[in-house]
Amino acid sequence: MSNTVNIVIGVGGTGAKVVESTLALMAAGVGGTIEAIHVGLVDQDESNGNVARTRRLISAIAACRQEWGKMHGANYVDWRGSGADRISLGAIDVRPLFEDSANALWCPERDDETLETILGSNLDRDRKTLFDMLFMPGREEQRLPLGKGYRGRAHVGATAMIAAMLESDSSLMKRLEELLDDPGRRKVNVFIVGSAYGGTGAAGFPTLARALHRLRESREFSNRENVSIGGMLMLPYFSFRDEEGDGEAVVTSDELLPKAQLALNYYDNLFGGERAFDHFYAMGWGSLFHLNYHEAGADEQSNPALPPELFAATAVTDFFQRTAVPGAPGDATRVMVSARNDPVIRWSDLPSNEEIEAKLGQFLRCAVYWRYVVKDLIDAPKGFLSRGNWVHKLSGGQKTADAQAELKALDALIDHVMLWAATIENQARAHWQKGPWSLRHFVVEADSPKAPVELRQAMTETEVLDGFDQLIRIDSGDFVARTSAALHDDLTNGRIEVADESRGLGRVLSTVAKAASLKGA
Repeated sequence: MSNTVNIVIGVGGTGAKVVESTLALMAAGVGGTIEAIHVGLVDQDESNGNVARTRRLISAIAACRQEWGKMHGANYVDWRGSGADRISLGAIDVRPLFEDSANALWCPERDDETLETILGSNLDRDRKTLFDMLFMPGREEQRLPLGKGYRGRAHVGATAMIAAMLESDSSLMKRLEELLDDPGRRKVNVFIVGSAYGGTGAAGFPTLARALHRLRESREFSNRENVSIGGMLMLPYFSFRDEEGDGEAVVTSDELLPKAQLALNYYDNLFGGERAFDHFYAMGWGSLFHLNYHEAGADEQSNPALPPELFAATAVTDFFQRTAVPGAPGDATRVMVSARNDPVIRWSDLPSNEEIEAKLGQFLRCAVYWRYVVKDLIDAPKGFLSRGNWVHKLSGGQKTADAQAELKALDALIDHVMLWAATIENQARAHWQKGPWSLRHFVVEADSPKAPVELRQAMTETEVLDGFDQLIRIDSGDFVARTSAALHDDLTNGRIEVADESRGLGRVLSTVAKAASLKGA
C-alpha cells in the first residue's frame, strides 16, 4: 500500500485533456516517487469526446498493470525493481476514482435535466421572481438542456453542480470523503484541473475545490492536517470557428478572454477570503491554436491534443512530488513563473525537463521498437535482419497466442501515447520544427481535424530504422546518439541484462525498455 493517497480530477473537456497528458507522462513513469493515483473526471456531458478519450487511456493503463502484473502468470513485469533496472513504463498504478465500477466519470445530472427541473419547479411567487432574476427564462438558461454540458454558462453549471453535490447520495462526494478521511491518517493530495473560460470546467473547478476545502475544515473531519489541495486553471489557449454548433448556447471565440478575465477576478476575491487551494497553478499561451470547427458537445467534441496540455501536465506531477510534511505551513507566498524566450519548444522549456526527457523519450523509443520490431519477432523463427531470435530466447518461447490479453493491453497503451505525442507534434507546427520528438515517420496525416494523424501499420525495415534514429532530439539539435543498430546489436547478443523478476514476454518488455534508454543501458 502506498504511503500517500493521490487524486487527480479533471473537470470539463479541457480538464479531461490535461489529465490525458498527465497520464501519458505517468505511463512513461514521470512522477518520481508517485506509486499510485486515483483519477476522476467530472463532466455533465457523458459522451464528450475529450472525456471518452481520457477514459480510454485510464482503462489502457489499468489493463496493462492488470495483465502484465500477474505475479504467477507466464508473462510478468516486475515493477518493484530499482535503479536502472526498474522499468518506468507502467510503473505508476493508475486507478479509476470509482473502483467498485471501474469508472472514473461523475455526471452531476441526468441528460434531460434543466435548472428549471432541478430548482425552478414548485416555487412560490417570491422564489420564482428571484429565480427569474438570477437566470434567464427559456432555453438560454432556465431550460437549457444540461446533457451536453453548460455551454459557457458557468453560473448555471455552478448552481447545478452544487445542487448535485449536496444530494445525500452524491457518489462523488461520498467517494472523495472516503479517500480524504483516510483511516490510516496518510497524506492525501488532491489536484483539480479545469478551464477558466468554458462551462463545466469554469463551474466545477472552484465549486469542487471549495467543497473539499470545507470538508477538511469541518469539525468532524479527523484527517485535516494531512490533506493538501492543488489546482491548475487553464486560460484560453485555443480558438475555433464560431458559426457552427447545434443552435444551443455555446461559447464563441470573442467571449474567451472576457470570460477568463471574469474568472481571474473571481479567484482573486476567492483567495482573499477563502484559501481553498494550498498550491495553485495557471496556464496560458502566447498565441491561440485555431481549431477550424466548433462542436457544442457529445462525442463530436473531441479536440486534438495540444502543446499547452503537455506543459499543464507538468504542474500536476510537480504538485504530487512535493515533499511537504503533514501539518507544515504551505508556500502561499511563493510565486514561480515558467515561460519561453522563443516560439520553439524544447525539452528544457518543460518544468522537470530532465525527468520528462529521460522517461518520455525512453517510452517513445521503447514503444516504436516494440510495435514495429519486437512484435514481429515473437512468433518468428528468425530475428530481425535474419539474426537469432533473441525474443524467443528471453521469453522462454512464449507465443502471441498464449499472451493475447497482455499484448492487447500493451498495444492499446502504446498506440494511445504514440498518437497523443504525434498529435501534439502535428498541432504545434512551427513550434516543433526542431522539437523534442519526431514521430512523422510513423504516422500519416488524416482528413479529420479532430484526429489529424493515424499510426502507420506496415513499414519496411529501412523505414523503421531510419524513423527510430530520428525519433528523439536533444536540445542541441542532434538526435539521440544511441541508434537502432546499437540497440539491435546489444539485444541480439544478450548484452542487456535486467536484474528483476520479470519473466516471459514481460522480461522482453523490461529488456527493451532498458535498452531504449537515451543514454544506453
